[in-house]
Amino acid sequence: MSKIIASLILKIFGWHTTDFPNIDKCVVGVAPHTSMWDFLWGRVFLVSKSIKPKILIKKEMFTFPLGTILKGLGGVPVDRSKPKGLTDMVVNKLKSSDKFVVAITPEGTRAKTNNWKKGFIHIARAADVPIVVGFIDYKNKKLGVLDIMSADGDVEDIMCKFKAYYKNIKGKHPERFDYGHNRKETQNKFSAE
Repeated sequence: MSKIIASLILKIFGWHTTDFPNIDKCVVGVAPHTSMWDFLWGRVFLVSKSIKPKILIKKEMFTFPLGTILKGLGGVPVDRSKPKGLTDMVVNKLKSSDKFVVAITPEGTRAKTNNWKKGFIHIARAADVPIVVGFIDYKNKKLGVLDIMSADGDVEDIMCKFKAYYKNIKGKHPERFDYGHNRKETQNKFSAE
C-alpha cells in the first residue's frame, strides 16, 4: 500500500490524523487497544506517513491464512511466555537498523486490564530511543501521536505519565479500556490535522 492510498483510505473513512515526528527509530506505545481494528487503522496511519512499522502481535494469531497477511503487514509474532527473548530481539533490531519503528500495545490484550506491560519502556531505554505516544480515538475519529517521551527515569513514573495521556481517548469498545487512577496531568504536543 502506498502513502497516497493509505491517506485516501483514512479520508474516505473519516479519520483525522496528527503528524508523526521525524524520528528514524522509536518505540510507539499505542492505546487504547480494544479491537483487532486497531492494528489495521494504526498500520494505515503509519503508512500514510511513509513509515513501515513492525507491530508485535501474539504468536497465536499467526495461523494460516491470517498469519501470512499479518507478516506481510509488518506483524512480528510474540511468544508471551518468553518476554526477555523478545525484548532482546527488538533492542538488537533497533540498535542495528538505520530506521526501525516498532508499535506496541502496552495493555497486551484487547480485554479490560489495569496491568499494562512495561516492556515498551524497557525496550526504548535499552535501545536508547524515544517513546512515541500513539493513540486511536474512535469516538472522535482521530488517530496519531500525542507526544514523545523519554524512557529515562523511574519506570512507574513513566507508565503513570503514559497512561495519563489517554484519559479522554475512547477505544472502539470503551468498556474494555481501564482508564486507571492517580494520573499525572499531561499536555498533548501534537494536534489533529
